[in-house]
Amino acid sequence: MNLDNCMCYQFSKNLGYFQALILLCLCILFQIGLMFYICIFWTSSSIFGAVYVFPFEKIYLVKERKADMYRLSVYYVCSTLCDMMAHILYPTVFMAIVYFMAGFKRTLMCFFLTLFAILLIAITSQVS
Repeated sequence: MNLDNCMCYQFSKNLGYFQALILLCLCILFQIGLMFYICIFWTSSSIFGAVYVFPFEKIYLVKERKADMYRLSVYYVCSTLCDMMAHILYPTVFMAIVYFMAGFKRTLMCFFLTLFAILLIAITSQVS
């Protein structure tokens, strides 16, 4: 009878361990899915922001080009630099909230590396 109790205890202990392992794997999968969604979200929001703004600015751009006020490259650089503040500020605030809510690794180094990667994605998608 003592052996049966020992076997039942070990079985329940191992079952609890495997349940914890499965929950850990699910948590990691959820975090990977969240990181994928964050990358796609900031890429698409930067790209669509640039695509939707240009048709409205095209009228003014053509008028100013006819008056020979400035070159197209100057307009593009200035437009990119003006939009850069929003493309840095919004992902930074977003990641400061979501990173710790999602249960990612709670070290400053990991947070800033993740923030750097998200900012790099947002900025390159806006510029290209």
